[in-house]
Amino acid sequence: MSLVENLDQYLDQADGMPDQPQQAFVIDTPEKADWAVRKILRLQTKNEEINQIADDRIEKVEAWRKQTKSENDRSIEYLVSLLRPFAEQQLDGKKKTVRLPSGDVNFRATPTQFFIAGQKVDGKNQVLTSYVKQNAPEYLKIEESTNWAEFKKTLTITSTGQVIANDGEILNFIYALEYPDTIIVKERK
Repeated sequence: MSLVENLDQYLDQADGMPDQPQQAFVIDTPEKADWAVRKILRLQTKNEEINQIADDRIEKVEAWRKQTKSENDRSIEYLVSLLRPFAEQQLDGKKKTVRLPSGDVNFRATPTQFFIAGQKVDGKNQVLTSYVKQNAPEYLKIEESTNWAEFKKTLTITSTGQVIANDGEILNFIYALEYPDTIIVKERK
């Protein structure tokens, strides 16, 4: 136990503070409020330590998973390369499956992949979009969306959670929940 923890424990006992607050415990003095802040700060520190330990372990487990999976994938790739010629010989032309006692070997068509400047092409590629805009605009997708951050500034919320537009129309398709302010306890530095 560190000196700070020891001091906090001593102060808690000297102030007559329980280790864990009871249901009927009420904070009604500066000493009790200070005790609560010290307790919260210690618990926050413990949570930070817990997160650090978990993050370290997760990082190690992820590294193990990546290494082990990579080794297995290389073995699978090698065995598939050995299996392919045999399985291709066994196909009778109509079927794309070779049935074996331990499992089936299936052949499936692999879709063609397209690349622009080494990047796999998708609909958001700027070079492709520029080309389509000029040469084939019928394939251009225009997406609409609302600027929610600005629009919500124009709304009024009633005490029941109804939302009213700036023109006075009640927007029945939307409702709002308001929450009390969040309390944040921080160590003073």
